[in-house]
Amino acid sequence: MSTLANQFRERWAYVLIALLPMAGFWFTGLFDLDEGFYGAVVSEMNRRGEWITPYYAGTPWFEKPILLYWLAKPSLMLFGDVIGPRLPSVLCSLGTLWMIRKFAEKHFSEDAGQVAPLVLGSCLLFAVPGQLMMTDPALLLCLTGAFLGFWESLSAPGQRWKFGLWLGLSVLAKGPVGVLLWIPIAIWVYAALPEKRSGFKGGWLLAIVVFALAVASWYLPAYLINRDQFVQKFLIEQNLQRFTGGDEAHTWKNPLAYLYFVPVILLGAGPWLIYAHRKRGEADETERYLTAYAVIIFLFFSLSGAKLVHYVMPCLPPIAILAAVRLSKSTKSINLPVFGTLTVVTLVALIGLPIYYRVSGQQEAHKLIRNFTGSRDVVALYQIGRREESKGTGGTQLRETSMPSLRMYLNGDASDVETLDELLQLPSPIQVFTRRNRISSEDEIAILDRGFVLSDLPMPEDSNFRAFTLTKRNAILDLERKQNPSSATPNRPR
Repeated sequence: MSTLANQFRERWAYVLIALLPMAGFWFTGLFDLDEGFYGAVVSEMNRRGEWITPYYAGTPWFEKPILLYWLAKPSLMLFGDVIGPRLPSVLCSLGTLWMIRKFAEKHFSEDAGQVAPLVLGSCLLFAVPGQLMMTDPALLLCLTGAFLGFWESLSAPGQRWKFGLWLGLSVLAKGPVGVLLWIPIAIWVYAALPEKRSGFKGGWLLAIVVFALAVASWYLPAYLINRDQFVQKFLIEQNLQRFTGGDEAHTWKNPLAYLYFVPVILLGAGPWLIYAHRKRGEADETERYLTAYAVIIFLFFSLSGAKLVHYVMPCLPPIAILAAVRLSKSTKSINLPVFGTLTVVTLVALIGLPIYYRVSGQQEAHKLIRNFTGSRDVVALYQIGRREESKGTGGTQLRETSMPSLRMYLNGDASDVETLDELLQLPSPIQVFTRRNRISSEDEIAILDRGFVLSDLPMPEDSNFRAFTLTKRNAILDLERKQNPSSATPNRPR
């Protein structure tokens, strides 16, 4: 028993310590926009019993492929909306930490294997996105498995099916970007490392078949069910156009856009870029491969039209391994730089994320929308998104997005409504959730003139939101007559 305990400590202790910045992943609800959309989609897919077509607000939603939803669907059902949505991301991050530990131990040393996960865990760019309900933690796991597996497969043909599987799963995680990243990496290996060229000859059929089966497991049924919509919305708009800059929301048109990821990687990887650097002639072939692996990914996303901070996360595993190798060879103690950085990143994650969750107004909104859960009335989310200043909420402390996460915490269908006419056309009674000041005194008069009664639901006086029920006056009169049939003149609601 003691031997097993010792093996567990040796194998897993540093990996679990590296996960400390994610220890409070359930302290906050989902952040809008991205997390909120994914949470809403998974919640709606669960209500529909759907496994192929993602849905948002009753409409097929092909922003991302299926892997995140496949992972999150059972997690949300089993563990609820506090732990369930983000648990798959944390487990994917744990898998990535374990992969680099094994790779560093095998190709360098036991010490490097212990330090590598600590280095990666102390990267801010890994610690924060790696615990969120986003596609990137799953993509990072798949790409790490694919690119480290590709290196292994060049000298171990029996392992090539694993490379094909991980590369195929990366396509399910975020589209063909994994293949587009692997192609220049493979070209570099063939051109720069002649001693590895023999690994390209033969024996790849099984890897290709496994890759194709993995991709087809969703792409084929999704296409057969949705046809042109799948091609246009997903393949063209979300993959081709996003890379070329067609995605206006995520595209930087500034001439300095090509330098966008320079400060991102400097801040996100902390001091480890210095340790990961190798002088010419010092690196062995595995270190050269890891360096090319990181640089190619960085250049790929720097040249792409779309820019978001977390896009360069796949650079981090090779950087962490390279830094760990150098740190493990150092005669100086590694405790201060590694554990010191990990402590700082842990505090930033455990303190910073809850503060942002509260200040952004999302904590309050999620708490309030839960009161609607289980209601049989029609639920309307009225003018939740940003509006002109005259209808604002009174300050910049509240992040005015469309808050798609409300749909997950509501755990039911809701109508996004932008105009008063649309709102009053919904079947009565209507439970309305909106931001403060979205309903003016003139709107309230118009509501009464249209034959509705507005009844405010209890809310804190300083709330950034407002909730009320709209009921047709005739419906109230009918209810009063049923409750008091002997009354000749029912009491009219004010």
